Amino acid sequence: MHKFLLFLTLYSVSLFSQVVISGRVASSAYSFERFDSIKNPTTYVRGYQQAQLNASYSSFSFHTAINFENAYLKSLEYDSRLRVYNLYVEGTNLWNCATVKLGRQPIFSGLAGGTFDGLGLKLSGYTMIFEGYAGGNLPAYQKLKLTDDFKNNNILALKLRVLPIEGWTFGVGFVSKNINRNNNDTTGLDEPFNPIFKLIKTNSSAYQFLNGEVLYEKENKIYARSSYEFDMNLFKTSKIEVEAETPVVNDIDIVVYGNYREPRVRYNSIFSVFDYGNTKEAEAGLSYHLPMNMIVSGRFGYTNYKDESSSRINLSLTGNCGSLNLRKTFGYAGEMNSITLSSGHTYFDGLITPSASIAYTGYKLSKDSPLEKLITLIAGCNIRPYNTFSIDLQGQYLDNKFYKNDMRFLLKLNYWFHSLLK
Repeated sequence: MHKFLLFLTLYSVSLFSQVVISGRVASSAYSFERFDSIKNPTTYVRGYQQAQLNASYSSFSFHTAINFENAYLKSLEYDSRLRVYNLYVEGTNLWNCATVKLGRQPIFSGLAGGTFDGLGLKLSGYTMIFEGYAGGNLPAYQKLKLTDDFKNNNILALKLRVLPIEGWTFGVGFVSKNINRNNNDTTGLDEPFNPIFKLIKTNSSAYQFLNGEVLYEKENKIYARSSYEFDMNLFKTSKIEVEAETPVVNDIDIVVYGNYREPRVRYNSIFSVFDYGNTKEAEAGLSYHLPMNMIVSGRFGYTNYKDESSSRINLSLTGNCGSLNLRKTFGYAGEMNSITLSSGHTYFDGLITPSASIAYTGYKLSKDSPLEKLITLIAGCNIRPYNTFSIDLQGQYLDNKFYKNDMRFLLKLNYWFHSLLK
């Protein structure tokens, strides 16, 4: 794996005589406390070093994003750890119709969404767009290696979209995701009832879905989308989703949303034999545009479970300098009342951007449970003395039944770069 990744790096950069290099480097420190007992706290300071690097020439480019985490004070069990999120070569607009990616790359394809190691392909032309992804799942903690079992630990996603008329999009797709599970040792009994050790071998857990989508969008007029998912393993509908947004009169928009969803259970999982129910959800809301770029909005949502139901109400006021949000949830999902006030503004042409938010929440896990209270306070500031360099400072305060006067601090340094190599 390391040799392959080194080859990708050298090939993508040294192949060309003129390369554009860009990216970002960030270093941050985060402090918090953990209590071994009520009166015995331990302070931890975690360090995170992040780097993004892009190198491009003509239609070809190389992309990488990595993160290294370790401890400045007391270590945790897994210290230190390197996570590789992206590492791929990309060719765009090849033959005026194709985009090809090879390596560790992100995808946005419903169930298969996330990151994988493999090949991504996009073809476009004649009012059609085809996308395909094939490869292996990432190892735990985004380690810098390939899976050693592509047969049982893989992703395949295909999607075809057709745009026959302006504003309309029709799509169909297929997703298969296999997840390898480790074998287990357990103790059993033989015929004379003597204990014996047994090896439990598990097959790869698979998701296989067909999906379809219809989208209509007209700028500043209407947005409407519906999608459907069919579980090929269980041979039944998995999800139906609809959403729409449109202005009804001047300065007033309406939003509606609804879905029908079956629990997403792995085909070879023991949970697939349980008698579980589906959920049905609906939500509707209005937003009103006020003078001075302010928007007031309200939404009501309802969720129906197998034998229970839950509702939620959300009211908000947003503007250039902040927002006020009130939320109430009641029913089977628990009872909660919360109010959140947040604000942020930029001064001196972006030199200083302070921000702050305060939230109060009262909640019950059930109707007869006692009321629990939670107070959260966050205050921070972004300082940008140069376009390519900034400093982030943030403090977090939390107080409730479980975390008394919990304080956390974050310091982050960011540096952006962009240059042309000749």
